[in-house]
Amino acid sequence: SMVLEGAASPCGEAEPRGFGGALGKGGRRMKRDWRAFGFGLGLGLFVFITGGGLLAVDYQGRKLSFGDDTPVAQVVERDGRARLTVKAFGREQSWDVTELEEAWDLIRDFTCIPHD
Repeated sequence: SMVLEGAASPCGEAEPRGFGGALGKGGRRMKRDWRAFGFGLGLGLFVFITGGGLLAVDYQGRKLSFGDDTPVAQVVERDGRARLTVKAFGREQSWDVTELEEAWDLIRDFTCIPHD
């Protein structure tokens, strides 16, 4: 009978067969990969939550100080064109989003989601 103890790696060292490197030296590499994933996920969530908090504070500040209760972002249709208006941090910016509105309407029609 033939016993396989390990396969040669590209570096010439024998690696143990079994759980694909989850044990031994490969375990440290997997832990490092998870650590990088956790760091990236944590950083992304931090930025997302902090940005949302800043927008919420800006909205509430405008509402309390100036009585301006317009939402931070809204889509307004005028003359058959849809425009996304964002009002935050003392600035107001507007973009044409007619094609996105039409795509969203198509998705809602296809999935039987009622329109406004």
